[in-house]
Amino acid sequence: MTADAWDADAAVARCPPRDYAGSVWRVHRQVRGALDYSGYRYASGRFHRGLDLFPEGEAWPALYSSLGPHVAMGEFTRHVRDISELSGVRLTRIRVRLASIVDCRDLGRLEVTHDALLEDTDYTLGQQLARAAIDKRLEGMLIPSATRFPEGNLVIFPFEFRPVSEMEVEEHVDPHLYVGQ
Repeated sequence: MTADAWDADAAVARCPPRDYAGSVWRVHRQVRGALDYSGYRYASGRFHRGLDLFPEGEAWPALYSSLGPHVAMGEFTRHVRDISELSGVRLTRIRVRLASIVDCRDLGRLEVTHDALLEDTDYTLGQQLARAAIDKRLEGMLIPSATRFPEGNLVIFPFEFRPVSEMEVEEHVDPHLYVGQ
């Protein structure tokens, strides 16, 4: 499937908005806060556009989280190029209450395949889906995980927060995942 042949706005419209309340997990560097989404300034990703490739008016941040700690660890390790990058990570549980998200885990409803949406190097479809959700003023999207763990992820658009929405760090662990030589 090509980005030109797929209508992200129609895909989001087929998924009714809903609220979300629960805990999500996020893996991040210990030196950065769990709720810090400023990384978009340095690199684009599957569901956000960064200032590395897009001008200020076409870029937007996203906070990536997972519905299970193992999914968060899997998503993080998929991007590790050198095992030493596992040093200094933190796994944080965050309590989330959002008033309006879209559940995009049913790819049949979206009329897109897992491989197309979660392609490892081309983020075009994911960014189109995120843009369509943002255009509807949604605070986030439940999406499948590229790891193929069934629980999936919650991508949050913090700049779309409603007054009743909230995120709060519940707990964290600093795992010892790398033994230096």
